[in-house]
Amino acid sequence: MRSGGARHGAFAEAAGALRGSPLAQRQAHAQRLRESPSAYNGLLLKRGGRLLACGQLAMEDELVGLYDVFTVPEQRQSGLATALCRQLLRLARELGARCAYLQVDADNHVARSIYARLGFVDAYAFHYRSQDPDELG
Repeated sequence: MRSGGARHGAFAEAAGALRGSPLAQRQAHAQRLRESPSAYNGLLLKRGGRLLACGQLAMEDELVGLYDVFTVPEQRQSGLATALCRQLLRLARELGARCAYLQVDADNHVARSIYARLGFVDAYAFHYRSQDPDELG
């Protein structure tokens, strides 16, 4: 198995494939990564040329956020996400990060257990709100 850095487009394509995103969303993701004011690094884990997992970090000064951590379904709970997150955190530390954060759905117990083992704790909870499009006027 090998891991490697991924350019914006390659990372957005890989994350989109694992997420099941349509092409337009993958292209928009790549554009957001290219235009982000935060430093971006994306990693892909592959075996025999086959994508197994991906994740990215975004840094601002000494603060790093982990994003888009995905593992192919048949490889989940095999340690890949933990290894990937450790690699991302090592890289962030080398780049000067001193504090890390991430967002994860409260119901994603598998991911939350991985992040807890890596030392992450809940800082706050949030939920999304949207307005009914018919009420927008």
